[in-house]
Amino acid sequence: MIAFLKDLTIETIRDPKAAAHRLMAMNFEREALWTMLVLACVLNTLAFQITNLLFPIPEEVLRELAGRPELFLFRITPGVMFVLLASVSIGLVFLFFWGGRAMGGNAAFPTILLMVAWLQFLQVMVQVGALVLMLFLPGLAGIFDLGASLYGVWIFANFMNEAHGFGSVGKAFLMIFMTMMGAVLGISVFFAVLGLAAMGPV
Repeated sequence: MIAFLKDLTIETIRDPKAAAHRLMAMNFEREALWTMLVLACVLNTLAFQITNLLFPIPEEVLRELAGRPELFLFRITPGVMFVLLASVSIGLVFLFFWGGRAMGGNAAFPTILLMVAWLQFLQVMVQVGALVLMLFLPGLAGIFDLGASLYGVWIFANFMNEAHGFGSVGKAFLMIFMTMMGAVLGISVFFAVLGLAAMGPV
């Protein structure tokens, strides 16, 4: 199993298209795929918590963060982090399944679920790599994290292109962008409606 995961990881980095086809050829039960996604979220939460324990935020910074809700990620508990990661991951599965279908794609739902789960596992590896760099070469940790994030977008675009059969990575990028913009707009409208409802009649 370890050799297989190592081989798949290397292939994902070197040739995302081939890795996508390899993932598409796998035949897992849907329950197993959901379990993989949840496990990946648990590992990401664990990596995040270990990083916070090894590199705690100074008290004066925490006091400053208390008045800045947009930086709540630095203050949340592991349980809340897990719920947040799981919610976002599940949302992405549905978003990119229906978003791709809306643009003429034909991916199967389990395929998108598997790809998102696998990318979450890769994110765990990135977090571990960044943590090691923070311990020994802290000046490179931020560069590594940024580079891995950008390359991760390229990998995901290739995955979506192959899964939905777009025939163009550019179309996959467009689908990702439009889907995310639609999600942001929908969330904004949702919270705006909640805000108006909370204010009551004027």
